[in-house]
Amino acid sequence: SAAARAAIARALADQPTVEITGRDELRRRAAAELDPALRLYYSLFGLMILIALFGIANTLALSALERIRELGLLRALGMQRRQARAMLRWEAGIVAATGSVVGLALGALVGWAATRAFELPATEVPLGPLAACAVAAVFASMLVASPAAHRAARVDVLRALATE
Repeated sequence: SAAARAAIARALADQPTVEITGRDELRRRAAAELDPALRLYYSLFGLMILIALFGIANTLALSALERIRELGLLRALGMQRRQARAMLRWEAGIVAATGSVVGLALGALVGWAATRAFELPATEVPLGPLAACAVAAVFASMLVASPAAHRAARVDVLRALATE
């Protein structure tokens, strides 16, 4: 309140280096200091996601190209194009799910070790947002894998079997 602030100011009048601030002012200052770092963090996080999606698309495209004979054999045995596309998309989803589980487990382990090493108070793990990110990663990888899967499913069966 204004009366308390005035009383404190009078009591500390002979201390020119002491600054009187309230909780709201301290929060505003801390937020102002952290905002640029958070913007940089989120920008790097978005760039990381973009690079990961390009990596998944590139890996799946190369995998389909290297496995052209296998895909041709599966098609010769009766697999339809739709089934080949679905197989490649699910493969990308499984890889993303495995990566998400391993990444979340390692992140939890490192977070736990850091809190123990720095003797920080234990914090609550946001399981809902982490699970949502993992599910989003799986769906994004399946979406990014679709063009490569479509291209691989269109390969001529006889040409695919003739490759070495």
